[in-house]
Amino acid sequence: MFKRIIATLILTSSLVLLVACGPSQADLDGTATKEMANEFAKQTAEAPTNTPVPTQTPVPTDTPVPTQTPTPTASPTPTITNTPPPTDTPEPTIPPEPTIGPILFITDDSNEPTDQFPLGITVVYACFEYWNMNPEVRITGYWYLNGKEIYSVSDTTDLVGNDITCTGISYAGTQIRKLDAGNWELKMYVEKELAQTGKFKIGN
Repeated sequence: MFKRIIATLILTSSLVLLVACGPSQADLDGTATKEMANEFAKQTAEAPTNTPVPTQTPVPTDTPVPTQTPTPTASPTPTITNTPPPTDTPEPTIPPEPTIGPILFITDDSNEPTDQFPLGITVVYACFEYWNMNPEVRITGYWYLNGKEIYSVSDTTDLVGNDITCTGISYAGTQIRKLDAGNWELKMYVEKELAQTGKFKIGN
């Protein structure tokens, strides 16, 4: 019994001695902190560093060579041409006395003036302008065929002022008669003065 108590005391003393001889808590904490620092340093050393991505260097562009600005030349001053103003068409001179203009011949079939008519026509009209006419003026017309007078008429007229009128030649009678072929002529007189002459032909 006594031996067992001694042995127990020896074992207890050994445990106390082991506890007393071990590192202190501060030492243990310092050791742990140092080991963590070493581990962090190791991991930091072993961790790969990010390789910087190279950026693209812009290619220098060619500087444009300045072009020579053309020197402006003076434009010639336009010359102004003085265009004469249009002149008014002169009005026909109207004679102061009663007058007859040129005689134009037409038929019932055509209003186109002509001096050549075919065979078979029955009437020819003589048309003319007149100026300064009044009812007191006497007009006389003489019709000739191949140089021979075949008809004449003389009378005062109802023509007044300035206008155009027509007078015709045809054979009177109940039956229509064709005008004779040949060279025809009309002479118009105002009072006793020859005012105008016109000619035409019937047939070839």
